[in-house]
Amino acid sequence: MKKWVLIVPTFIFLGLSVCYSQEGKQWKKFEKDIFFSDFSLELLNRNFEKGSFLGDSYQVNLGYRINFDFGVSGYPGLGFYASGNSTEVLENQFLGGFFNEARFREGGLFVFYDLPVGNRWVIRPELDFGNFRVIHGFSPSRFILNYSHFFGKANVQYHLAKISEDFILSVTIGAEYGLYNGRSIIINDQDRNYIRRSSGYQISTGLLLRIY
Repeated sequence: MKKWVLIVPTFIFLGLSVCYSQEGKQWKKFEKDIFFSDFSLELLNRNFEKGSFLGDSYQVNLGYRINFDFGVSGYPGLGFYASGNSTEVLENQFLGGFFNEARFREGGLFVFYDLPVGNRWVIRPELDFGNFRVIHGFSPSRFILNYSHFFGKANVQYHLAKISEDFILSVTIGAEYGLYNGRSIIINDQDRNYIRRSSGYQISTGLLLRIY
């Protein structure tokens, strides 16, 4: 009986050591000084603060965000994104009831840094800057409002599978908070802050493919 008391823990320890070793080898490319690029597609939920034009005038539907980034493991990286949502225009005093629907389109760039947590988890903080457009109607009679959008994002990734030696598939979930500024929008002084300035948050989830 005493032998089994010693043998069983020994086998458990050896088994865990082998699993850990294999796990480490499976994700061994997650090291410093290795070049990579990522492509991801996310489902996007966007909301604006109430008491601003963007928050009071639009009912936002679920949208998308497409990301492409590149970098070297262990160092900050650079990425580009494009996103979009369809919306319903709510009753408001500024659009005059001319539009029932609008489209949000945004494109920009971001700086990120990957923080590995174990072999499968990654925490990625981001700083993003984009051009946010509210598009009413269709060409040639479109009415467009332009905003600059600066925001921070906290993103978490979990490695689902290593497709091959050079491809890793991950699931991602992220939360963002940022500021909108429409300085180019011309309107009277009384309504300027209401129209030009807003803040909002976004929640996104999707899949990311990493290429080494």
